[in-house]
Amino acid sequence: MMPDTYKAMTDSTKPLHPFLKLHVYNWLMQLRDTGEVNMFGVRDDLQHEWSITKEQATKHLSMFHSGELEKHYQEYYPQKES
Repeated sequence: MMPDTYKAMTDSTKPLHPFLKLHVYNWLMQLRDTGEVNMFGVRDDLQHEWSITKEQATKHLSMFHSGELEKHYQEYYPQKES
């Protein structure tokens, strides 16, 4: 059974939750870094791993490929300038 907080984060009737986007971005980056999967075909894995709908998984992947998830991540965790 999923905790209530996680259920709220994955509620398909609401916009994608900001914290879920952060976690999904990290997960997708780790998956990409393995080099073992085609990132355009990972929707089913994303759906299964995060217990989200097909539509939510599609939206996350679209945001990942367009760079929107990275931008969102950098807003929360700005890079230090050296």
